Amino acid sequence: MDKIFRRIAMAATLALGATAVQASPITVGGITWDPDYNANPLDPFSHEDLFVGSTLRENVVSQIGSTIGGYGEITSFNGTNNNTFCGSDCTLAYEFGGYTLSSVTYNPVTLVDGIFGFTGGWLDVYVVSTAAIADGVLDAAEKAAGLLWLSADAVADPTSGETLTGNVKFTNQGSTTNPIWLLDGSGFGYFDIVEDINDPRYGAANANFNTNHALMSAPTYTPCLNNDPILCSDLYFNSNFKGNPGLVDSGLLAFNGTADVRGDSIPEPSTLALFGASLIGFGLVRRRMKA
Repeated sequence: MDKIFRRIAMAATLALGATAVQASPITVGGITWDPDYNANPLDPFSHEDLFVGSTLRENVVSQIGSTIGGYGEITSFNGTNNNTFCGSDCTLAYEFGGYTLSSVTYNPVTLVDGIFGFTGGWLDVYVVSTAAIADGVLDAAEKAAGLLWLSADAVADPTSGETLTGNVKFTNQGSTTNPIWLLDGSGFGYFDIVEDINDPRYGAANANFNTNHALMSAPTYTPCLNNDPILCSDLYFNSNFKGNPGLVDSGLLAFNGTADVRGDSIPEPSTLALFGASLIGFGLVRRRMKA
């Protein structure tokens, strides 16, 4: 009978541990997501459990030293739409800025294809009322009425010092004598979550994404090594945009596009504590069996 009891106790403990590992949905600041989501199903070794899709609006730059910034709204979060992860009158919107154009190189043959680089940059994500940002722009009053949900700073490549790189291509939609140039481009970079809880920019969900390991820098999980800023960053992003660069001097948000963010999320501390308790229980059962 005692042997049967010990086996039942061990099975119950293992079941508890398995339940703890399978994290339940997380809700922070009214935003709910699945931390066990498989963001990269084609890679069986992927550790990505965060995939966010969004709209993008940004201004155009015309010369070295100019800065870009803009806004966007998150439209998908780990496979769910806005009504699921946020609610009917709720939007997860973001603002970014501080990116300074540092380099532009054009293809010497085509003269219309080029690569670019920016330095600096930051990202702030807010939970706001859907009606409040009908114009797609986050103003001071709307941010104050909302909740700062996530904040991060762009990560500089240790070699180039650039935080955002990508490519552009100009296409003439007009004629030779009356050219109408449209621009298509894409860019990518990394973010590091703001870690100081006393920082005014510290967001409600910062602790859930401060993993300190990059994921898109290699085919599979890449640990933080030697304080490398890229390997030890938290989020990877890529964007696609297009627009009319003729509006460059107007100050308008002339480019529109999309942006994706990938990363990893940390289960709630209570989940980790439960898992730890199950391991302790397993150890006690093992010890009792040996006795």
